[in-house]
Amino acid sequence: MAPLGAGEVREVCRVRDTRLGPDVAVTIIPAESTPWTAPLARPGLNHSIGPIRIAEWDVARGTAMLAVFLSHFLDEYFLIPRYRRGAYLVSVAAACRVATPAFVLLSGIVVGYLYRTTGTRFAAVRLRLVDKGLFVLTAGHLLIALFTAGKSNFSTSISQGYVTDTLAFCLAASLLLLPYLRSGTRLVGGAALCVLSWLAWDFWLPVTPGREVLKEILLGPDRDGTILFFFPLLPWFGVHLMGGYLGERLSAYRDLSVQGAKMLAKIGATALITVVAARVGFQILFDLGWLTKTPRLYEYISPYQKYPPGPVYLLFFGGSALLLIAGVLSAMKLEAVRPALKVLQTLGRNSLLAFLLQYFVYYTVLHWLVTHTDLITPTTGPLYLLISVLGLLASVWTLDKVGVQRVWTVGLPQLVARWPWIAQPLHNPSAKDLSSGFGGRAS
Repeated sequence: MAPLGAGEVREVCRVRDTRLGPDVAVTIIPAESTPWTAPLARPGLNHSIGPIRIAEWDVARGTAMLAVFLSHFLDEYFLIPRYRRGAYLVSVAAACRVATPAFVLLSGIVVGYLYRTTGTRFAAVRLRLVDKGLFVLTAGHLLIALFTAGKSNFSTSISQGYVTDTLAFCLAASLLLLPYLRSGTRLVGGAALCVLSWLAWDFWLPVTPGREVLKEILLGPDRDGTILFFFPLLPWFGVHLMGGYLGERLSAYRDLSVQGAKMLAKIGATALITVVAARVGFQILFDLGWLTKTPRLYEYISPYQKYPPGPVYLLFFGGSALLLIAGVLSAMKLEAVRPALKVLQTLGRNSLLAFLLQYFVYYTVLHWLVTHTDLITPTTGPLYLLISVLGLLASVWTLDKVGVQRVWTVGLPQLVARWPWIAQPLHNPSAKDLSSGFGGRAS
């Protein structure tokens, strides 16, 4: 037996199989592995293409989903007639903007983490992930349009772009590019894409309707207030690539709850300190009269410039998202919160289902109650929020038990089994590429 590599909770060794003849890779899980980490590893002889779930990332995704619930509830709650927004609720709504960067970063982290920890199974894992991304872009988009049609109309809903569309694009694109981009290239390229897409949005003024639509999809909506594609592809893809880099870094740590959490906390805190320093610096320039406050400059320095995501917004809420993920990782070893983490894990494992259900609960049912009845008031609103969250959690738990995730597919694995040439763009990375970069990857 000879060691090949090591990951967070596993060691990979080369052994001689006396029955099969050739050398095979075997994954060894340390005895001290907890029930949370043990399912993360798969035996080296298991080459099935079933999905790999990672508890830490599912819990983090479930935590971000709670912020989505609250954010979409407040979108409708603020529509109550004669209701004056309280400053604390406005602050809560603003804090919920951490959800989008958290989901995009987590999607990238999972890709990078799996890339470095699944060994020869990564090609099959990648096929499954691309299959799910295609489902989200097609059937998922249609279902969301149906579940939000009550707020506007179906034609408007089907023509809009949702965060799930952008996430699916980022997932598929990053998986296709993995064999061709090294870790450092993904980090630098992701950061450059965020900056350049913002500058292109600011300075490119298309003059034809077709180019205006193209700009909105790739870079972000125009300044006239109309938004069809809320989450432009290029800046969020840049965030996703940087998340992939972080995932590869995290794969080298044996203990995510300590080493991984510490790394993410440092990066997140650095991002927030940078934002504070930039805001203070600009305020000094304003006070000295060297700069004048303009709406255009506000877009550059505001942490609330989300559509499209401005540079300070990405730093502030991206850093906050990393701190949130770091907190989740740190909590994974706390026995006292284990039941809550189990609930969040189930929610995160079924994030697409939760997205669909909450759109109906808040953008159809709650919207109708607020605009057509007097049932939702500042008093009954919080009760509706509590009941709706409990109902969503119960629905997700029930449907998870019956295996609802099996339907999130367009049948790509089956098509590849019948026509292997379809998977040519998803070919295995070379051995050189697999062994390059950070540790934690079996070669």
